[in-house]
Amino acid sequence: MLDGVASVTLCGGTGGDTKLACYDDTGGCPTGGPLACNDDACGTQSSVSWSTDVGASYVLQLGAFPGASPTSGTFDVTETPPAPCTRYDDGSTEGALGLTAGGEMGWLHYFDCPGGIVAVESAYGSAMFPGSVTNGAPSRVALYAGGDPASGPGSATLVNWTTTAVVNGDTDILNAVPVTGDLQGGGWALCSADQSAGEFPGPMDDDGTGPEAWVVGSTTGPGTLDLANLSNNDVPPLQMQALGYSSLWLLRILKQLSW
Repeated sequence: MLDGVASVTLCGGTGGDTKLACYDDTGGCPTGGPLACNDDACGTQSSVSWSTDVGASYVLQLGAFPGASPTSGTFDVTETPPAPCTRYDDGSTEGALGLTAGGEMGWLHYFDCPGGIVAVESAYGSAMFPGSVTNGAPSRVALYAGGDPASGPGSATLVNWTTTAVVNGDTDILNAVPVTGDLQGGGWALCSADQSAGEFPGPMDDDGTGPEAWVVGSTTGPGTLDLANLSNNDVPPLQMQALGYSSLWLLRILKQLSW
């Protein structure tokens, strides 16, 4: 594999009820959780996408949904290299950030990528600090148009958002969440997670730094982050560098993918 994003789909390849998962290749049966897993992406057929690293191998598990009739068919595998402007991180964390009082924290990157975006990709917590985030906790991703790295996302316009859940916490695995929007002229990607006091969902890459990394939060409770008006939160948008953190996020955008 190359650095980029791989997709495997059974859509159009079979009429059966399928289930599909992808794992890191450890030389035998998978020992960890899946990098991606799906049941019904298109009717009763399955499709997954995940980030790939150059030289890495992966294991696919595919078959009929439990209790469904056996089926036959074909599947398609595609790989898309990342566009140069869609990532800042090096793929691993050295730290994690959270709200002291708990609530919902969001981490953002500014991207100057013309054209349509099809997904936001983020890790949760840090492999360096197990227990920093709770799998299954509510999460949201969003896209914004406008703003710039110097002034921040406070004046940016919400383009689109969707809900998801924390998965693969504290593993540095980047999880792709489909959300579409056009950042022509520059804009922002946000990922948030509900957290308790003492948790640290924001995945920090301390090997890099830049003005593009910002943070926002609401301590009034889970699910209370005002996505439409980020400046309306009790923790308004703050630049990581201005806070004294020389770090970026494990947060990327994906372009030109088929879901």
